[in-house]
Amino acid sequence: MVTYDDKTGRIILKGKITSENYEDVKLSIEEAVKKNDIKAPVLDLNALEYISSAGLRVLLALKKQHDDLRLVNVPESIYDIFEITGFSEILNVQRALEEISVDGLEKIGEGTSGVVYRLNPEQIVKVYRDYVQLDYAEHERYCSRMLISLGIDTAIPFKTARVGNDYALIYELLDGPSLDKIIKNDKSRFAECIEKFASFLKLIHKTKISSSKLPDKKEEWINKVNSIEGIFSDEDIKRITDLIASVPDRDTLVHGDYHTGNVLVKDGELILIDTSDVGTGHPVFDLCEVYLNYGISPTLISEDMCWKLFGVTVGEMQERWRCFSGTYFGRELPDEEMDKMTKALTPFSALRFLFWALAEPKVSEAKVNYCKAAILGALNDKDYPGIYF
Repeated sequence: MVTYDDKTGRIILKGKITSENYEDVKLSIEEAVKKNDIKAPVLDLNALEYISSAGLRVLLALKKQHDDLRLVNVPESIYDIFEITGFSEILNVQRALEEISVDGLEKIGEGTSGVVYRLNPEQIVKVYRDYVQLDYAEHERYCSRMLISLGIDTAIPFKTARVGNDYALIYELLDGPSLDKIIKNDKSRFAECIEKFASFLKLIHKTKISSSKLPDKKEEWINKVNSIEGIFSDEDIKRITDLIASVPDRDTLVHGDYHTGNVLVKDGELILIDTSDVGTGHPVFDLCEVYLNYGISPTLISEDMCWKLFGVTVGEMQERWRCFSGTYFGRELPDEEMDKMTKALTPFSALRFLFWALAEPKVSEAKVNYCKAAILGALNDKDYPGIYF
């Protein structure tokens, strides 16, 4: 049975689509599309009980006519058919979301995009902030699945869900400390953990992406810079985007938010978490964050604040960068080469810092001014080496 919902603008499919009624269903859908002048059809499958191969061909034919076709509220049983047949890769399919409650659940973590709760002994649920759309949650799920297929250990994602009006993503519960927590609890393991941290990033950067839906980090950064208002002149925006565009193209896997808090240790193995910023591009888009955390940030805060945030002194924090770079590049860099490396990374680290600062509820003028000075300073430096590595 096919009906049209005037309120939602959706075409509702109910019951079963079989080899006996698929032609009637096809005609009814086409009639609803034509009668209501629908340019991008949305089919609501919440009440659909079964779909045969003939029914799948109806959807395939509709997709050829309307590339923007969307299927929403797809029940688990129907979604499984799409998965098995590969139609979930061909069509824009949104499964029906399970409603769950976090009332009484233990809160075990919190980040920029959401809050994490222990759902049961084997699963956690990440509840996104109210401004996060479903596409973002589905993208994070896709990225996690992609990493697993590439041989990079990460938390297994199960499904997206709803918590009230907010979206959520259910993951496996990984019972293991982060490298960050290990270092804070036992500073004698600092060198060991940083070497593992650097070696893991080398492994990630050796992973090549031939073709995927992962975003291009260079393009992503250029779009972010173009969206910045009231800080740079139009000429400076152009210079900054030209700098990003000059980064050599690579088909390298990039995490996009690589720090010791996002690497867990379980049974001696390293596991990467927080995959929403995963993409492809040059390693600089990860290295700039490591240098920001270990090279730049400590110089911007007091000894007390460094100890409060990281559990180490400013000097120890900066030593992490030297330890990291020695492992990542396979040798201890001489002072002259280290200076060239940090000079190349500085404007990218400052840009990363600026993106963070502008995302905060209350934007810090001091942070913005620091970033602006560091970025423009590099652009005005005739000896700036560019991304040469």
